[in-house]
Amino acid sequence: MDKKVYESIAQQSNDPIIEWRTCAISGQPFALFQSDKEFYDKISPVIAGKKYPMPFPTLCPEERERRRFAWRNERTLYQRKCDLTGKNMISIYSPEKPYKVYDQEIWRWDQWNPFDYWREYDFNTPFFQQFDALLKSVPLLALYNTDVVNCEYNNHFWNSKNCYLNFGSWECEESLYSDRLRNSLYGVDCLACNKMEHCYQCIACNQCYKVNRANRCEECSNCWFLLNCKGCNYCYACSNLVGKQFCIYNKQYTKEEYLQILGDKKLTSTKFIASELADFDQFCADTINKTVNNINVSNAFGNCISDSKNCFFCYDVMGGEDCKYAMNGEPLLKNNQDGIGVGLNSQLAYEIIDSGVDSMKNCFAFVFRVCSDTYYTYNCHYCNHLFGCIGLRNQSYCILNKQYTKEEYEALVPKIIEHMTQTGERWEFFPIQISPFGYNETIAQDNYPLTKEAAQSLWYKWQDKVHHINVPENVQRIQSVGLPDDIKDIQEDILNKVILCESSGNPFRIIKQELEFYRKHNLPLPHKHPNVRYQERMARNNERKLYFRNCNKCGQEMLSVYKADNDWKIYCEQCYNKEVYG
Repeated sequence: MDKKVYESIAQQSNDPIIEWRTCAISGQPFALFQSDKEFYDKISPVIAGKKYPMPFPTLCPEERERRRFAWRNERTLYQRKCDLTGKNMISIYSPEKPYKVYDQEIWRWDQWNPFDYWREYDFNTPFFQQFDALLKSVPLLALYNTDVVNCEYNNHFWNSKNCYLNFGSWECEESLYSDRLRNSLYGVDCLACNKMEHCYQCIACNQCYKVNRANRCEECSNCWFLLNCKGCNYCYACSNLVGKQFCIYNKQYTKEEYLQILGDKKLTSTKFIASELADFDQFCADTINKTVNNINVSNAFGNCISDSKNCFFCYDVMGGEDCKYAMNGEPLLKNNQDGIGVGLNSQLAYEIIDSGVDSMKNCFAFVFRVCSDTYYTYNCHYCNHLFGCIGLRNQSYCILNKQYTKEEYEALVPKIIEHMTQTGERWEFFPIQISPFGYNETIAQDNYPLTKEAAQSLWYKWQDKVHHINVPENVQRIQSVGLPDDIKDIQEDILNKVILCESSGNPFRIIKQELEFYRKHNLPLPHKHPNVRYQERMARNNERKLYFRNCNKCGQEMLSVYKADNDWKIYCEQCYNKEVYG
């Protein structure tokens, strides 16, 4: 992040910079604000009446985020056996990894006890080395799915049913191939969307119905190819429209004219859609764009923030207050910093991944819900006062999965903190050297792509072994170019064939639920592997970074998610609103 960005936010938010630091990895300067000092004071643990101050971070926000990302494998799934029953299952841990992994149903049984793997704290061994040993002994959950029905092939998924290959999403039904999808029904190939119904290939959209291939739109229905539209109905290839209907390339038509023109378009054809998408992209390049896409915010800096205040460097956050460096957060977030997947009513969380609902004061934690006063935990739930624990449920006052009394816990934890100070580990997030995943298995590679050599130079792991999909020899393989062009010509036997992606050559299949969706909405069959489609959506989404550039209308310097050398026409908020709303 450019120093000028920090300085501008400090000035605009009346939050002074109190110190500049140099990142221990990138060597880049980063700022610490007065609000940071106040936050670290609030988050500092108080044990037996004594506060143990949380020091300022040693890494810049980007490197802290990369480090957290390297612990989150969302999308790379493997077949392996449950280490308790031998049952075949889907897991985020590849078979050759040195971890004990249980099927989801088995893991939640009472037939195994996480206390069986406790360790006595060893003051002659670094803490993270002890935690790594515990991580390799306690059974791990194959996938992070909670309160789901018929959702075997999803991950980091909650309160959903009848979904397939969705990741980092919650409260969905009949949704497929989507990421960061919330509260949606029949959302297919969507990214970072909320309250969608019967929508396809949408990005950063909210409350839409029967919308196909839209980006950053709200409350639209029955539309194709949209950008930055709100409250539109029956529009095609439009941008920056509000409350319009029966428009094509921003030109107004009567209902009869609109239906006649659309009736002549072969929207069921793969080739036609590809041609129309190219034309629409050129149209968008010639139109205007908002500098950021925030809704109903006060003193907020980031992108896709809604109903929030005092949120800095936040992205895809709803209902946040006093948050910083947070991504993908639900409502009622308060005083959270450095979090991915921050859950409903999460407060005072720091350096966390996937906090569940109703959690308070948790630091350096991975996948938890209804927890408080926990430090360095991995998949613990309904717990409080934990330090360095894995897989615990409904427990208190535990260290390395060993039970202590309150008095014993409060006597031992300060000694551990002192020991971690001596080893240089105190109040740092889990080091990437003990992550269960290779860099290229995680969302770190999606957001901060690196070559193997570059990743390893930064001490990240790399997954070399490729686990190919075993396609039975008797299954017919077809090149995607050999598919019928029109969905009307696709026969039922496509479900028994394997399609080879036109971009990567990797095999993929069409499932029955998916084919029914395409037929119902007259959508052409995809020619690309789901992972390729995901990468294309990611490329169309805005970066999670702020830059300085000038408004293409008034020339005013402004913060934007678009770089200065981006040749799109980017307007400041005032100019954009005047142009669109009049």
